[in-house]
Amino acid sequence: MALYQPEGIFGPICDPGSSQQAEAFVPEIAVVEDDDYVIIDPPDGNPRPDNEFVRWPTTRCKQRILEDGSVELYDCENVYNTDAPSDYNGTTCVFNRGVCLDWTSESQAGFGITDQFFVPYLGPDACVPFRPDINIRPSPFIDGNGVKTIKYAKEKSSPVTFAVDAYADEVDSMSAQFSREGDELVITGLGGQVEMELKWDDNTSSYGVAVDSITINGTTWTRSGETGSVRKTIDVSADTSYAITYNNLNNANTPINVVDGRTRLCLKDGDGSDCNANFRITATNSGTRIAGSLWGDNGNNYGVWTNPEQCTLPCLPQEVTYTINFPTTDTYYFEFGADDSGRFFFDEESQPMLDIVDGISSIGQYRDPWVTSRTVTAGNHKIIVQCTNTNPFYVQEDENMRYVANVLLVRIDDTEERNNFGFQNITPFNYFSPIARAVADEYLSGRFGRTESFAGQYASKGRPPEPSGLSTHVDYYVAAGGSLQDDPVNPTIWANTKTNSIIVGYNLGENNAANVSGVFYPSCSIGTRNGLAEIAQNPTAFQWAFNPGGWFLKICQGGPCVAGESLDWVRVSGVATWNSLMNNHAIWPEYDNPYAGIPQTITHTVTLSKSDTYTLEYACDNTMTLYWNGVQVATHSSFTTSGSYSFTATAGIYALKMVVTNNAQDGNTWTNNPAGGAWLLKDSNGAKVRASSDLAVSGGGNLIWHTRMAVGYEYVEQAV
Repeated sequence: MALYQPEGIFGPICDPGSSQQAEAFVPEIAVVEDDDYVIIDPPDGNPRPDNEFVRWPTTRCKQRILEDGSVELYDCENVYNTDAPSDYNGTTCVFNRGVCLDWTSESQAGFGITDQFFVPYLGPDACVPFRPDINIRPSPFIDGNGVKTIKYAKEKSSPVTFAVDAYADEVDSMSAQFSREGDELVITGLGGQVEMELKWDDNTSSYGVAVDSITINGTTWTRSGETGSVRKTIDVSADTSYAITYNNLNNANTPINVVDGRTRLCLKDGDGSDCNANFRITATNSGTRIAGSLWGDNGNNYGVWTNPEQCTLPCLPQEVTYTINFPTTDTYYFEFGADDSGRFFFDEESQPMLDIVDGISSIGQYRDPWVTSRTVTAGNHKIIVQCTNTNPFYVQEDENMRYVANVLLVRIDDTEERNNFGFQNITPFNYFSPIARAVADEYLSGRFGRTESFAGQYASKGRPPEPSGLSTHVDYYVAAGGSLQDDPVNPTIWANTKTNSIIVGYNLGENNAANVSGVFYPSCSIGTRNGLAEIAQNPTAFQWAFNPGGWFLKICQGGPCVAGESLDWVRVSGVATWNSLMNNHAIWPEYDNPYAGIPQTITHTVTLSKSDTYTLEYACDNTMTLYWNGVQVATHSSFTTSGSYSFTATAGIYALKMVVTNNAQDGNTWTNNPAGGAWLLKDSNGAKVRASSDLAVSGGGNLIWHTRMAVGYEYVEQAV
């Protein structure tokens, strides 16, 4: 806006008066010199970025120097950085975020449901992190005597945290799968009903049939004719495995091909590798649905985050400070887990007590909490937790391997391809059979389908296999007479697999492709090819159901945190033929029920308070297999004599699984065919640590603090 200067004498002018009078009314700010236009910067001094929706104004003024030497600006006007579109005439068309708006009609329209309002973008990635509350308004509290007290909210951590979990969609509380060998139906969780369908398409006149019938728990699915299907439902019990009986199963099904996450049996009739019959689990119904979770019990019971599941905050580090009172000077154990990585510091120490990944998941290699210990003096101590939720790579699974989606593969010619690849390390966790691990190892070496002139010739071509590629070679190996259980793999069939399956295999043509220079998994690493910049291409990273963030910390006094447990088996004893270990510690799912011929499984959680050499004694009626943290450590087949197994272990929490099978006998009554399994774990001094008969263990006895104790606020009285 131009500066207005009054002219002349206020009031009516009757007589111009003398020249002296006229001179008396000349303003003291008379112009001495006119200069060119000058540009006035924005108030904050920052230039305005180009924007297709905004015309940024710049102020342009004339300037003049007054008699006292000061500079005055006048005749100022706005100059825009872009020209208004020619159709923006200010009436029938006004500026509206780059779109012409008929203001004449819009301004006269009445209010109602047809109004057009600007709606800001509020997608998941627009979420703003929660911040510490400032100046929280006090709240009145009235006690039982009617006395009113004003209290202020005080955050229990800085910043405040919220209880969160990783529960997503509800699932049936019972799951049903076929065993990896295809010889059992395995029920996990509650019992109920399982619906299964047999569907077939055979050329019986030329190639025979895949199978004539399948029987499970007294129910039979029978093939008839060349094509058709039959669907039946059976009743099943909790945590039970049922043997599968095949009638006239084609020899081409050696071994049986178990696919689709172990929910379908692909059965062949001897012609090619196609599935001529499919036996599929189509539905389960236990009558109860539970919430499925990406976290284990520790995460769901103790997990916290810096907002109430509003923002996943991928790749943005979160830091929270706790003040914790330790009751006495003692040794304390710290259990820690984070989604996806975390660390915590004690007092003012610069090195973290733990710097970890995971420890919170329901499945995976690192699902168990990380544990450390130290001696702490009594009193208040500060603990700082740092946690970063990633731009996650999603672990998926097929019948042969676990793999990561959205992986970037880069070749030396700088070409890129994005696909689903297996992990770079070869472990039973990632590859489910020896042949699958052998295929993956060959891929990583770069040798698959190639004959080396010298060792390591194709090392730069090595990379993890894709799921479809790995399956091609595994299927070839099995079709050629190998088994998924071959360990080691059959050398002759394996050599033929490497030579022949490449013809239809995944890496056909890679002999001429550029060498691989790098494989990049999605991450939060700034500057990597598949790092922070990939967040925009991964929208599920901002959805809590797919990418929850959080951590838990538990502090226990005097030893590892004691895990509470209540197992649903029962004590059994009083059998004259059993030895003392059996009569003192034998257990079974149900008294008076032999469950003849059906394997029964139970897992105990065992807490070890020290590093030591331990001895496990065991006996059973009739056969038993024992697993320590998933590794088979013993088998046994006697209830009159006991076996033993010694091992060393550090302090921590372990899983001891026992699988017991009672042999069938005439009559199969409890009187003539009792059943049970027993074990006793002792330390190097011969002291009992735990026994199979310890079916109920109380938890939390030595837990002094956990992260859920510090969520939200506590209320303190107003100072007088």
